[in-house]
Amino acid sequence: MVDNVLVPMPVLNIDQQGQCFARAPGDKRKLTLIYSFQTKKLVNIKDGVRISRGCFIPGDRLLLSQYECQKLSVCKFDGSNSTIIDLDYYPESIILYENNHALLSTGGESIQIINLSSLQHVRSIIVGGRCLGMTIVKEKIWVKNQPNTLTIVDINGKVLNTTKTTFNPYYICANKDGDVYCTDCHNSNKVFLVTSDGKEREIYNSPDLKTARGVAVDDRGDVYVAGNISNNLHRISNNGQKHDIPLTADDGINGPTELSYNCGMNELLVMLLNSPSARVCSWDSIGSIPFRILTVTSAIESIS
Repeated sequence: MVDNVLVPMPVLNIDQQGQCFARAPGDKRKLTLIYSFQTKKLVNIKDGVRISRGCFIPGDRLLLSQYECQKLSVCKFDGSNSTIIDLDYYPESIILYENNHALLSTGGESIQIINLSSLQHVRSIIVGGRCLGMTIVKEKIWVKNQPNTLTIVDINGKVLNTTKTTFNPYYICANKDGDVYCTDCHNSNKVFLVTSDGKEREIYNSPDLKTARGVAVDDRGDVYVAGNISNNLHRISNNGQKHDIPLTADDGINGPTELSYNCGMNELLVMLLNSPSARVCSWDSIGSIPFRILTVTSAIESIS
């Protein structure tokens, strides 16, 4: 059940369900809980499931990967109208392609294409190596399929370019200019940028970012990074000159892994592997367009 009752709170209480919360009026970052659902709504399992990967898809829906299960869940933002897609692999990355398809890296040599209308497998793109992190920009797919390597392919799997890096890319996300932001496989506190012409540089390094994981870029070019062990979300300005930590453990952030940004809608999907319900939040960032955050967590909690 989803309630939309406004309750003033100093910070977001993400342990309670079906309620709206807002920060104190003097805080520039206002966070409001919009939706809440337990992941047992997605499957016929009493204790729900853990969610590790996912992205926004058209029709106010989510495409979510069940942790260590060869299954996808398609649902509305409140967890309703859930449909299960059976796979024969564990998706390592899920991204939207041309509005009606999703690309899934398999952890093997291929990327799979799923039709989001029929929810059926369309075909495979053979890339080679071990396909893990993935992003797409200007019809080009960037995929980490070898250690310390980013490979650029077209939708048919033709290799367009290969870039060697000094770090081992893990989660990756491109901006509109074709530059790619990456976190490192080796549990680091760094964020790297690989430009469209293959040049690499470190853009962020913070002791408050522990085990950097998911990365996303919004419409303004600001970069969001999940701190998996530090239990927070870091934001880096598009010019790299400013940064802040808009969400922390005090806001209920516990083990964030994947991030996905919904272009044009100012929505951010945050997957929390260590806790099993899903929540949609709204965040008004320094007086700009309301920024909606949807967090998917993975544990059953009771309403206190």
